[in-house]
Amino acid sequence: MNEVVKKDEETYEKVFNNADKLFNFVYCEECSTLLTTSFRDKKGKVKNRFMYSHVLTKGAFPEHRHNEDNFLLLCRDCHNRYEFGDRSNMKTYPKAEKIMNKLLNLPPFK
Repeated sequence: MNEVVKKDEETYEKVFNNADKLFNFVYCEECSTLLTTSFRDKKGKVKNRFMYSHVLTKGAFPEHRHNEDNFLLLCRDCHNRYEFGDRSNMKTYPKAEKIMNKLLNLPPFK
């Protein structure tokens, strides 16, 4: 496993462990779909890697790739909508906007 993937998994595990959980289940922050109940499967692979959605993209902001504050937990459909759709109409957008402002040291948007 290369160093970037290893660091990705370490970060994802921290995000998973700090997620708001209901009865040890992790849900999509947008639509409340059940995402997972455990971080790894029986073979030791990270479950549902897609669910770790970067608010500031890895490509545009590589310095925030492993920042635990730079994530939303989203199902595949909501992740795709966030990445390629109209994210400003998603209920998670206000949270994402706060994350962006904090990480970019911007004043709150009014």
